[in-house]
Amino acid sequence: MLGSKSCESDPPPMPTNDIQIGSVYIHPSGMRYRVVQKLLNATHYEKDGSLKENVRYVQLDAGHYTEGTEYVRDEENFKEIFTIQ
Repeated sequence: MLGSKSCESDPPPMPTNDIQIGSVYIHPSGMRYRVVQKLLNATHYEKDGSLKENVRYVQLDAGHYTEGTEYVRDEENFKEIFTIQ
C-alpha cells in the first residue's frame, strides 16, 4: 500500500498528553499564559535517540514583560509550574 511504509530513521510520533493547545494556564505569580504549540526537541536525538516535548506559550497579561511575549519551556517543567485555568 502506497505511503504505508515507514523508514527506520523516522522519529516516533509526538506523544499525546494532558497539555491542551489553546488553553490558558496560570503561573504561581498569577500571570496568565496561553499554550500555542507543542514542539519536539531533538537536541539529543543523534546521541541517544531521545525526543522530548517543549511547550510554546504566550503571555496574556502585561507584567515584567509585555503582553504577547512568547516563551518555550520543557514540557515536564511546564507541568510542574503551571496549572490550567
